[in-house]
Amino acid sequence: MKKTLTMFTAALTLVAAAALPEVRDTASKPLVPKTEFDFSAEVTSPQLWIETADGGRRTVAQAQSGGVLRLAPGETLVMDAALLPPSGTLSVRVRTSAGGDGPLVKLPFGKMTLTAGKEARRPVWLTGIPGAETADGRLNGRGEAPDGHWTLLSVGYSPDKVQFHFDSQFAGESKAGLAAPAGTVRIGGKLPLEVRDIACYDVLFDFNDVLKAVSRSPEALAENAKQLGRTPATFRSVARPRLLASAQDQAELRSAVKQDPAMAALLARYVTRYEAEIAGGVPKEEKAGEIKREDGNRLAMLAILYGATGDKRYVKTASEYIDRIVDYRIWDGDRPYWTNSDLVTGHLLLGLALAYDWMYDELAPELKTRMREVVRFRAGDFARRILYKRWTWANQAMNNHGCVTCTGLMAAAVAFHGDLPETAVWADAARGWMKNFLANQPADGGDYEGIGYSQYTLAHLLIYADLVRAEFGDDCYRDCGWLAKTMDFRIQSSIPQKHWVIQKMPGGRQRLDHSLISFGDTRQRDFFIPTGPARKLAAEYRRGDYLAFADKVDAIDNFCRAHEYLSLLYLHQARKSGVKPSSAPLPAFAYYPQVGKVLMRSGWDGDEAVMIFRCGTPAGTEALKNFSTAQGDGHVHPDVGAVSLFAAGELMLINSDYCYKLTSQENTLTVNGVGQRGDDRQWLDTTDFYKHKLKPEILRAESHDAYDYTVGDATAAYRPESGLTRFRRHILFLKPDCFVIADELAADRPSTFETRYHSLLPGKASGKSAMFGGRRGELQIRALQPRDGELTYEVADVRLIDRATAPRRTGVITQRNTVPAKSTLFVTVLYAAPKGGTADFSARIADDVITIRNGGKVRKVKLIRKGGVRLEVAEPEATSR
Repeated sequence: MKKTLTMFTAALTLVAAAALPEVRDTASKPLVPKTEFDFSAEVTSPQLWIETADGGRRTVAQAQSGGVLRLAPGETLVMDAALLPPSGTLSVRVRTSAGGDGPLVKLPFGKMTLTAGKEARRPVWLTGIPGAETADGRLNGRGEAPDGHWTLLSVGYSPDKVQFHFDSQFAGESKAGLAAPAGTVRIGGKLPLEVRDIACYDVLFDFNDVLKAVSRSPEALAENAKQLGRTPATFRSVARPRLLASAQDQAELRSAVKQDPAMAALLARYVTRYEAEIAGGVPKEEKAGEIKREDGNRLAMLAILYGATGDKRYVKTASEYIDRIVDYRIWDGDRPYWTNSDLVTGHLLLGLALAYDWMYDELAPELKTRMREVVRFRAGDFARRILYKRWTWANQAMNNHGCVTCTGLMAAAVAFHGDLPETAVWADAARGWMKNFLANQPADGGDYEGIGYSQYTLAHLLIYADLVRAEFGDDCYRDCGWLAKTMDFRIQSSIPQKHWVIQKMPGGRQRLDHSLISFGDTRQRDFFIPTGPARKLAAEYRRGDYLAFADKVDAIDNFCRAHEYLSLLYLHQARKSGVKPSSAPLPAFAYYPQVGKVLMRSGWDGDEAVMIFRCGTPAGTEALKNFSTAQGDGHVHPDVGAVSLFAAGELMLINSDYCYKLTSQENTLTVNGVGQRGDDRQWLDTTDFYKHKLKPEILRAESHDAYDYTVGDATAAYRPESGLTRFRRHILFLKPDCFVIADELAADRPSTFETRYHSLLPGKASGKSAMFGGRRGELQIRALQPRDGELTYEVADVRLIDRATAPRRTGVITQRNTVPAKSTLFVTVLYAAPKGGTADFSARIADDVITIRNGGKVRKVKLIRKGGVRLEVAEPEATSR
């Protein structure tokens, strides 16, 4: 029967309250028991026997069947305590079934006992601890041994201390006053119980020790997965290499880098990166935190370098990295028990998997043994966290963390299958989470976390897609609409190429910096350069325009970071596909309904204006429909109804970047100083959107020859205490340089409404006029309504969170009504031009006709109020397309 177990919260609480055992030994050092009894084979030791319910005695072999030892109610497995070291850990792997409460393990220290409760989750307490600080000798913390599931119960002991783990979870630690173990260990005695194995160790477990002990029984993991309704994956591949390329693919790659000038040039960049950074960058000591991700990236690049050249110097350097990585005490984070389940794990598993697979015949046998030892317990721990929902992202499908980490787990499963028996369970765990992730991605290809994070997700999703297509026949390219269209979104978010910011690097290298505008947590740049993914998607979907985009980026960015390790393989695949670059541009106007974004640009001539308008749900309409709780989408900003603008060669209006989440830091509305739901925190809390099915949305999105027009209703995004009852924003883009914005605003009480426009450019304001101006261009802003409206300018501190220690000084133009009102209409005109080109700009409204003058040109827009507000171009007349 399928069961969903939610043990993480209780365990987390207990761990937080307890002192955590330090990680003691290097991670790749095997954990070897002093004494072990594995009941999958016949056990004949005279130091173990069975006491029956009537006081009789029988041999252990008589209770063995089906690879386990089975105790009936009233039966007890007895073990001579002489087998225990003076100080160490006793581990017993048990499986309970329905029944009452009772003792599980009585230890040879007075009355010290592990006792199970009645509930199906089987709470387990350690009681009767001699010398404990509690009055009843009970450990302040409990474990769990859920019915039907194998659980490793581990009690560590020394003369002055006792600790208790259940599986990989730490229940707690207590002072104790223990004599040497004497008498017997008694297992069972009341409950029906199965025992798979018993082991005695001469160390008190640290975190890595307990993971190694848990992973000693892959059969238990497989049976637990089956109990949860999971079906282990069946692998197709046998020969190596098997990750992302076959031996034939690898031979073709080696030939291509010799014969194809573009391939040779890209390989030269890899070699430059190797010589400048990777060869001398082997970590001399373990560093804390996410910086370890780069070790995984470098190891992956070394594997590709070897695969493309056969040069064994890359194997030598990779071996040095592996030697360090496998002995890292902790992977993710800075503390044990919160590791093996986030971004570092994803990167390190992926790097180790590629190196193990592509360099298999060249790596030293001893090193491969250490790799297997570490990957086994780290990947196994992560798989168990997924299966038992003890993972932070177990029930949160809309984030880059889960995709990156599950890709690493899948890579480890594919690389190590055949050498480690539990890899089928790892693959199934990764596929299970990724199935949910893929099914809920916005099929329109839109971004929600920020383009930087979309590109990070994409880089790993492409790896995952290739792995599961080759191994299991899963076709993510066919089934996931987001994959098919996300590069469209990236390209259409670009600013004009001649304004891309390029950083000059040593050795004649350069890298692309600011090249796009984006919402969410980003820095107006790609966290992963899109060249490789664009070429991969070009090959998959036969998109010549993707190739042309990749070539443009490639001509500018030759820095070749370690995370670009698959660019060479993807270029090769694009060449093989036969797809040719296409100069045909994407549409200048794009509407992404699932993420609620409209991208308007005046064209692709190199001097165009680009505005993005966001008015949608946190992570798309599909996720909103299918989930009722927040989905880990905290990188989204409280910026519903906001705009970002690049025009006249300048980033005129910028989103708040990688920031603390505050509505007042976005280019949208606050009401009486109150912003959107879930703001005023480091990560946006999107709970209300899912719980109440709140759906801010784009109501209208249309493009014409001379203008674009879009309307969004952002009302649902606001906190109830704001009193807001209506926020409907109209944007009329008069191509190529003017935007008319009409905001319909209403509240349940007289209110002050404030809309803001943020820029990194200097600004000023007076009355109803304001402007931002840069080195190349300037933006004029006119507030036409309400009559009591005003524009003010200030320089404010935007609070950043991505390693930024100081706030970002940002110019803010605020439009507000000076007399509180229950309803009002803000009408604002934005006009962008090259520097000095706005001197003759004017905008006014009379009889609901907006007249805009600049450079001898006159444009008029009608403000229609009847039947609801709308904007209508009066002249020139435009032809709809």
